[in-house]
Amino acid sequence: DMDLIDVMPIFNWALGWDSDFSFVGETADVAVGELGYYRDGSDTIIVGNIGAKLFEIELRDFTGTIDASTFLL
Repeated sequence: DMDLIDVMPIFNWALGWDSDFSFVGETADVAVGELGYYRDGSDTIIVGNIGAKLFEIELRDFTGTIDASTFLL
């Protein structure tokens, strides 16, 4: 079993209301409210847009599958 990444608190804290990210797949270019990922060598970088800022979560040495089921959205 794979652990899930819970990103809901990040979005809710940043914007001040209860909302969800939309997973857009493999891309580093995400719009407000979107969550994606890209590869950087053997690392996977999760990227999200909360309006005024982008955030990234680095998964070192992870090249496995990433899809919407990876996250609690």
